[in-house]
Parts: sequence; structure tokens; C-alpha cells
Amino acid sequence: MQFVEYFKGLPRDQKILVGIFIYALSAFIISMIIPEKFSNAIYVLLKPLGEKRAKKLSFEIPRKSFHLCGSIAAILMKKISRWQFKQLSFMGLAIALFVGILEYIRFHNHKVNQWVRENFRSVMRESELDHITGIVPFMLGMSLTALFFKRETVEFGLYCLFLGDTAAAFVGIAFGKRIFKTNTAKSVEGFLGCAAVCSWLTGVVGQFNVVKGCMCSLLEVLCGTVIKLDDNMVIPLGSALILAGYQEAVDEAKWVWSHFK
Repeated sequence: MQFVEYFKGLPRDQKILVGIFIYALSAFIISMIIPEKFSNAIYVLLKPLGEKRAKKLSFEIPRKSFHLCGSIAAILMKKISRWQFKQLSFMGLAIALFVGILEYIRFHNHKVNQWVRENFRSVMRESELDHITGIVPFMLGMSLTALFFKRETVEFGLYCLFLGDTAAAFVGIAFGKRIFKTNTAKSVEGFLGCAAVCSWLTGVVGQFNVVKGCMCSLLEVLCGTVIKLDDNMVIPLGSALILAGYQEAVDEAKWVWSHFK
């Protein structure tokens, strides 16, 4: 009942974001309980798009649903103080280090690696089965963004990663035809889908700007080719920088440093 009242009091854009999180959490839980049936249902539902596209989406939708669950961070951070917010960024960096150690163990212990592959295959990329997962760069990107930018900017950066990247993937897989020469894994249609979402997100944080939305989408296209870094780290940091500029990062760093003097 309390949640219902809280939800009713939210602005429309925030209601949409909460709704997306609820969908993502539900889809992720279902994908973990009945992974094959869930994927098959998606495949059947999307088969009119073509067998190849439907098959790829039947894999991507469960995986991206897990990805979207991270948007809870942007929702919860509204409830804590500025300093608590920065403290969480340090915690995130510690988690990144911890997961990095676990990843090292996974690659040096066949049984551990096998267990991870069997239980988390539905939310892992094919390339992550035998290589480091996106969790480490994701935690680094999220934590560094939270450390060096203000709350609204961080919210934008995180949503660009969770929603913008997901929109690019879904639209690109479903409708992509025109492929970028610089990155053959990305399509113009995916870029436009991401640009539309990122532009909307600039409005969510009160700075509606289509140009900045397109720049954030371009960042997503360049990751992995021109920018030789993981998109989970680049997108939140880069999007925050595009929205607010480097001066905000400098000012926030000074503010954090002042608490250690």
C-alpha cells in the first residue's frame, strides 16, 4: 500500500522508469526459473520478425532484463544523502575488486567455472563464458560515475547504460539493416533507438537535449572498436561527461576530497 502511494506521487517519467524496473525484475526471475520455456515463448512471439532475429532476441531479452535490473540503483540513490551516495561509490569499487578476484579464481578452477557457466549462462554473453564478465567494468563505471558526478548526472549516466544500451540492442536486432562500417555489430537503427531513449533521459533529469542524446548513442556505437574499453564502463562515465562537462567532475572530486582532510 505504501509503495502504491509512493508510485502515485511520482512524476510520469519516473513512473515509466519504475515500471521498466518491475518488468526487468519479473523477466529476470522468470528467466532463471524456467529459462528454456521463457526463451521459447519469446522466440514464438517474435518469430514474425524472422527466425534469426527472433532467436537472437530470445537470448538477448533475458540477458538484458538482468542488465535492466541495475536501474534500481538510480531509483534508490534518491533516498540517501550526498555523502552516503559517495560512500556507496567506494563500496562499488571494492565490489569490483572482489568480483575481479572471483573471476580470477573462476578461470583457474574448472569446477567453479563450470558451475558459473551452468547457472548463469542465460544472463551471460557467449564471449563471457570463457572471459571476464561485464560485472567488473560495470561496477567500475557505475562507481566512478557516482564518485565524480552529481546525483542527477549519475542518474542520467546509469540510465543511458541500462536503457539506452538495451534500446540499441533490441531495436538493432529486431530492425537493424544498415550496419556501421566502424562497428559491424552496431546498426543505424540501433543507434537511432538508443539516441531516442538517451534524448528522453536528458529530459528526465531536466536538461532535454537531442544533440547530447545522440552523442551518448554515438558513444555506444564506438565502444569496442574506436574506444577499446568495455561499454559497461564507458557509457555511464562518458554520458555523464557529455551531459555535465568535466568541471562538475572536478568540483565533485574536490568536495569528496574535502571530507578526508
